[in-house]
Amino acid sequence: MSIRLLTFDLDDTLWELGPVLQRAENVTWQWLAQHVPELISRESVESLRARRQQRMQEDPAAAHHITRLRLTTVTEALIDAGLDGQRAERIAIEALEVFLEARHQIELFDQAEAVLEALAGEYRLAAITNGNARLERLGLDHYFDFCIWGEEQRRAKPHADPFEAALARAGCRAAEAIHIGDHWEHDIDAAQRVGMHTVWVNRSGASWPGRKPPTAAITSVAELPQAVATIVTANGVSRWRSSD
Repeated sequence: MSIRLLTFDLDDTLWELGPVLQRAENVTWQWLAQHVPELISRESVESLRARRQQRMQEDPAAAHHITRLRLTTVTEALIDAGLDGQRAERIAIEALEVFLEARHQIELFDQAEAVLEALAGEYRLAAITNGNARLERLGLDHYFDFCIWGEEQRRAKPHADPFEAALARAGCRAAEAIHIGDHWEHDIDAAQRVGMHTVWVNRSGASWPGRKPPTAAITSVAELPQAVATIVTANGVSRWRSSD
């Protein structure tokens, strides 16, 4: 059995998400405050975040469509501030683009791009993400064969849908694939249940909280090639991309 496909989570696996989101939400709020001054007395970055959390509590399925959720909650906030529906929707769409522009200003973890370049020469690479980062906007699309966005599936991670979609797209079995991610439940446990090998990117050195431990665990993306090589050795020699 050969390893033919490596699938990657993106946020908090290849870069740190928290500061990126915080900056993007602040930039978006500043843009909204400038274009809709009447919003300032009613809303804030925190209240808009609370609106999203409330919507997800009321409708858990909304969490599977995070871009739509952001658009909807900003539109609602604008309508509550007195804007008519058409203007509110137009401004919300513009605000979403401001957010997405800032959201794509990421800083890769140390050696992450070198690791992607090295692995892309040997395996098919794909991304599986619940976020709304687009590889082409990040300048990383040339390393990946394709990307599966959870919000474009019926259900996002930790459900099986995105993993099964990636395997079908690549035309390979679960045992021929390794999923790399930072989230023990959404990435590792979920991929295991599909039957994939897993590499847990555990930067904090936390104890494994799940049922079955990952196939391998690393504390830095720089360790990934060795982890993949170890899995390959145990499961057969991988085929080169040119033969796929």
